Amino acid sequence: MISKPFYFLLTILMGIGFIISIYVVSIDMRVFQKGVTIKCKITGIPITCSTKANILEMEYSGNEYSLLIGYSDCKKRKYAIGDSIEVRAIIGERRTQLPNDDPRIISIIIIVVVGSVFLYFLFNYKYLTTPQSKE
Repeated sequence: MISKPFYFLLTILMGIGFIISIYVVSIDMRVFQKGVTIKCKITGIPITCSTKANILEMEYSGNEYSLLIGYSDCKKRKYAIGDSIEVRAIIGERRTQLPNDDPRIISIIIIVVVGSVFLYFLFNYKYLTTPQSKE
């Protein structure tokens, strides 16, 4: 059993997480569907590598772009400032992808998992907040 205020807090946080995940997935899908392949010049690399987010900063015809790279690529120092890299982007928007990335499967998985957790909390109010007997 969890307390009612804690239940409501968790439910609200799950709802916010669900909305944010839908927003991020929609950006990735839009870049995948409508993006064009461009060759950007790397202007910034992560100083220290993190297992969560390593972001390359890039520039193409006066616009700034960013690319999320994996921990292993960051650790191996695969990218260097001044190198050119081919990415898929919507001109003028910051988010990019590698040309051969396909976000469709991971997008579906993210929506299903986060949505399931949110719906579980949303529709199990009585079960989660009432004391259970120890019979």
